[in-house]
Amino acid sequence: WTVSGLKESFGRLEVLEVGARSGPWSALLVFLAYWLGNVCSFGPRRLAPFMGLLFMLLFGPLKIFDFIFGRIPGAEAVSAHLYILSRKSSS
Repeated sequence: WTVSGLKESFGRLEVLEVGARSGPWSALLVFLAYWLGNVCSFGPRRLAPFMGLLFMLLFGPLKIFDFIFGRIPGAEAVSAHLYILSRKSSS
């Protein structure tokens, strides 16, 4: 989804607010944690999710950078989650 795609999908409703719930660093860190979990598990499929969680715990404090980089114009294009607040039109 994109911000413009959300607005178009909810076109019949009055859009009150639209934006990113989490920033680009969250998206990067989740991807990196699961990728490293797969690489560092050395094969066993049951071990990979646990390794991914371990890396998420290690990388968690780096999500603080979302406060900085999430405010850059266009950051919602690479953010992990988007949201939309809307209501029925009064007409």
